[in-house]
Amino acid sequence: MPAGTGNRLKQLEHRGTILALMVLALTLVACTTVSLEEPAGISPAIRSGLERGGWQNRYLQYNGTFDYYVGFDLQQLHADTNIDYVEKLNFLAEHGVNKVRIWLHSSWFGLPGQGSYPETGKILFPWKVDPWLNKFDLDQWDPEFWERTKDFLAQAASRKIIVEISLFSVQEPRNYFNDLATAYPFNHRNNLQNFGRSTDRNGGFMRGFYDLNYKDNNLALADYHKAYIDKTLEEFESFDHIYYELINESPGEPYWVKRDLPHKWMKHWMKYLASKTNRLVTTHNSGFMNLKNGNEKQWTSDDFNSVGQKYWNESYFDGFNFHLYSTDPNDISMALSGYQQKGKLLICNEGGTFYEIDRSKGYPNFELEFNRDQLYGEIRHAWGMMTSGGYYSIYFGPVPLLGDKSSTEAAKAMQAMRNIVEMTTFQNMRPEASSGDDFDSLVTQGPATNWQTIADEGEDYIVYFWGDRSRNSAKIDLPAGKYEYFWMETRTKKPPLKSGSINMEMSGLAAVEPPAISTWREGSGIVLVIVNQADSDVTDHIQQQ
Repeated sequence: MPAGTGNRLKQLEHRGTILALMVLALTLVACTTVSLEEPAGISPAIRSGLERGGWQNRYLQYNGTFDYYVGFDLQQLHADTNIDYVEKLNFLAEHGVNKVRIWLHSSWFGLPGQGSYPETGKILFPWKVDPWLNKFDLDQWDPEFWERTKDFLAQAASRKIIVEISLFSVQEPRNYFNDLATAYPFNHRNNLQNFGRSTDRNGGFMRGFYDLNYKDNNLALADYHKAYIDKTLEEFESFDHIYYELINESPGEPYWVKRDLPHKWMKHWMKYLASKTNRLVTTHNSGFMNLKNGNEKQWTSDDFNSVGQKYWNESYFDGFNFHLYSTDPNDISMALSGYQQKGKLLICNEGGTFYEIDRSKGYPNFELEFNRDQLYGEIRHAWGMMTSGGYYSIYFGPVPLLGDKSSTEAAKAMQAMRNIVEMTTFQNMRPEASSGDDFDSLVTQGPATNWQTIADEGEDYIVYFWGDRSRNSAKIDLPAGKYEYFWMETRTKKPPLKSGSINMEMSGLAAVEPPAISTWREGSGIVLVIVNQADSDVTDHIQQQ
């Protein structure tokens, strides 16, 4: 942790020359102060393990193999000692879920005896908690936290599950700073160092958090942020199945999107990460977290582009994270349209909920009631991201209950999605042609009122249909060639509902008859997969399921 120079200088009992002391002092200051100059010498890292590849480097691959990653957001899975994370990882693996997201610091729990902190067991934090004063010691790491998290990462790796590690969250300085039930470490009330005081008129800490020069009690927040990042890289760099999210839901609201301060902070620390790690670096940098602002304003593509254009051409980070909370794939396509030709990962790492929750008995004794219609909405959300060339993770806040009916039904839908996408060479697919024309226009009719299309023209096509059902065939424009088609269920992994061949002697419209209406639901939709017979091993894929 950042250390003062006084104690070290006192160790110099001999009296050297003034010049020697000055040199020593300058050396110590250089070692303990964060340079606010932009990190120099950043170049693309030589990576092994998890990296980008495929069309425009828009897809994830692990050691050269492209699996389609479907995830669960399980933020405190590694930190809650009441949770058997091996059991939870086994549940995910059994359902084909191959990605999990954690928050490195679970600050919403509060310290022992506060908020939703469990009555038995304990929540682990990166920093030690003084047992007498019940405060963080920002100068000491908690070895139990780091060892448990490393074991969690190793257990995930052995099950071929990649892990997204979220380092910071805007919720802490915005929502948690003055909340006595939460444990934001950089509030003077919560740490032994008496460090961190409100900087905002509403009592929050947004200005202080994003200020790279913020100091309090002769201590610098940038030093603590750097130490936290450095410790994370020191402990986790040997794991090649992880990637980092710098910050969750930043800047958090439209007011801050328009200010330079948050973007300077994000760019500084993303550059620092990129200069120090071989792992992928992503961030959530859009204040437009919902497609609708309180159901009053519909954000436009211009709103989203106003943020994206600040980062599109930056080479030091790998992807954008979104929390769109939309169940309409058309709206998702609109929101991401400006990001399509920018060569960055597009990830929803936190979907919406699909259960009603009763918190009256306290954490972890929540009671859930599965909501099928809400899950269908999240299935549409997921396919909206996929047909936009992106990834999706289910949000499941009550992590101790993972394995209940609601999470099991969600996991089945994620397994179905992965199975369908991996029928294709998805890493070559894209939502629009190089001209910018949307591939949705290839389809002129279908068995539902709405559709979104992703394709590698002449090779692979995925068309997701949802909405009012009909017996209409799908009509899709195809080049000359021989193809196979498959109609696939989205709620659970199943053999094709219907399949057949298409022989196109010349380019034109192909009519593909759908399965019976009774075999699928309009809320969850149905997927048409078309693959070129000459390049396809999809039959082997289906037989292996």
